[in-house]
Amino acid sequence: MSGRPTRYRTRELLSPRQREVIALIARGRSNAEIAAELGIGFESVKTHVSEILAKFGVDSRAEAVVAWRAQGQSSGPMRRWIGTLLAGTAAR
Repeated sequence: MSGRPTRYRTRELLSPRQREVIALIARGRSNAEIAAELGIGFESVKTHVSEILAKFGVDSRAEAVVAWRAQGQSSGPMRRWIGTLLAGTAAR
């Protein structure tokens, strides 16, 4: 087994909050914007981003988004949930 997470393993490893963070990263949000949208501290966002990068085995936010999308993280029920989340923030 390689050191890189598999599709199943990565999906299971991301916490619900990390899935929210990666969805907002995919929308081009900065750490400060993510903190404001989720109502959490800037340092907490930095920690989530670092953990996401480690779990995907990548070095950048862009690589994490590519890996997340390639593994189907933004499809089906998750895509609908993210759409609902983001629609609510757009209405603000």
